[in-house]
Amino acid sequence: MLWGASVTTSDIDLSFSNGYSLKLVSEDEEGYSVFHSTGSGDNRTYGTTKYYQFKAGVKELSGASSFQVSVANVEASTFPLSHGAFIVPSLTQYDNQTAYITIAVPSEEVASSIGEFSVTVSAPVPQPLTLAPVIQTGKATWQPDSTVRGGFMLRTALFEVGQKVTGAVGVKLISGTKVVDTLVLPAGVAGW
Repeated sequence: MLWGASVTTSDIDLSFSNGYSLKLVSEDEEGYSVFHSTGSGDNRTYGTTKYYQFKAGVKELSGASSFQVSVANVEASTFPLSHGAFIVPSLTQYDNQTAYITIAVPSEEVASSIGEFSVTVSAPVPQPLTLAPVIQTGKATWQPDSTVRGGFMLRTALFEVGQKVTGAVGVKLISGTKVVDTLVLPAGVAGW
């Protein structure tokens, strides 16, 4: 979000439609915005950017369909929350020539939709006699076990690449013919 007003940490509140709320806390590091610059050439001045992180548990967000960001002296903005399946970044990795992908599906959707999901993986691998990689793609294979955590069923799929990758690995969660979520495992995670 971009605010033209001067905002302090104590001014920012996050309110969810289920009644849960919290204050945003800024990170210590700052960045510089390319927006709203003044001057020209070497005399150009850019605004300072602060980054705000938050975390809220599944229990706190249960039943929420939107959230509102409130800042002193600025009109509040409301954003919808999507509630559906997604790839869990912290449980997805590329390790020793295999991609391990974990998805989370809301428990109330499991019975009606779990069979519709598939995971595709795109991995750049070395191509003989050239510096350019070839992209190996395919569908991941679901593992038989699943667990339930925080109102979500977690299910893991594996994709055997069979060799070290040369860059970032792309993962897509598909329901029917629609891409539901995408995750790119950076090169550092992907095996460089």
